[in-house]
Amino acid sequence: MGRIFLASCCLFAACTGADAQVLQERLPASLAARVPAVNESALSADSRAAWHDVRTRFLFTSARVADAQTRLTALSSRLHSRGLALNTDITLRAASMQAFLDDAIALINELNFEQAAQALVRAGYQRERLTDVIGR
Repeated sequence: MGRIFLASCCLFAACTGADAQVLQERLPASLAARVPAVNESALSADSRAAWHDVRTRFLFTSARVADAQTRLTALSSRLHSRGLALNTDITLRAASMQAFLDDAIALINELNFEQAAQALVRAGYQRERLTDVIGR
């Protein structure tokens, strides 16, 4: 876990000023991610229960991440029209949030539901850290 997250951190940590502005404009403002398809008939009873839990968490978390991305895009547009930009820390949080969601998708595809649940918790935590900027 954290493959994408580490790449995002390195990329954003190395950027300042105009570079950070260019990168934050490239942040995805996508719709909520789709739940990865899992063949439930091939899962054991324990794995099936874990999958149901992760699927529920994924639906909730992906919707909140998409909402946050939409709000950040709108905020960025308002700031840009005034000649301002999002703080690099906010951009990094948004990238971390999206990266943890992407990690969860990859882990679900690998049927690693325990670590996928942890990635979703971390994505949710990064979303909560953005509350002071974009609201609930």
